[in-house]
Amino acid sequence: MLGILAEKPSAMRNMSAAFGGVSGTYSGEPYVIVAARGHMYALEDPEKQVDPALHDKYRSWSIENLPWDEKDFKWKYKPGPDAKDGLQTIKSTLSKCDEICIATDDDPTGEGELLAWEILDQLQLAPKKVSRMYFVDESKKELQKAFTGRKTLQSMQTDPDYIKAFYRARWDFLSMQ
Repeated sequence: MLGILAEKPSAMRNMSAAFGGVSGTYSGEPYVIVAARGHMYALEDPEKQVDPALHDKYRSWSIENLPWDEKDFKWKYKPGPDAKDGLQTIKSTLSKCDEICIATDDDPTGEGELLAWEILDQLQLAPKKVSRMYFVDESKKELQKAFTGRKTLQSMQTDPDYIKAFYRARWDFLSMQ
């Protein structure tokens, strides 16, 4: 079965209208749609990213502790506020799927890819296949075209849009100092 991960509930509603329901068969393929609510994971606070010996240094915003050393960070994630139920729904829905399709917004920054891969990675969802729907807008015609024209993604580590967003997110985190 194909599991479709939408970026937000409104996108899931539009996909449901385009494919004939939240689950069913479209173009001969059984599918189910589930929605994230944007970024459902965030990086832990700086002091929680480092060895305990460095905790005070990274908790303080003192000039003596700058610049930060990116090698000190463990790059750990935490679920966002109020994300627990949504993450459980995503995991229970997508864990039954042979293929998971990232159907998030196609942002020039790779943001949609990042939030989807974070969810798949943190929930330890490892389907046989990961694909991507690319659509210009959420019109019925565009979504149907995207469904039948899905592109296979080899891995999170080789997905150019994820890589771009991954480095931008780390830069954003490090530059808050």
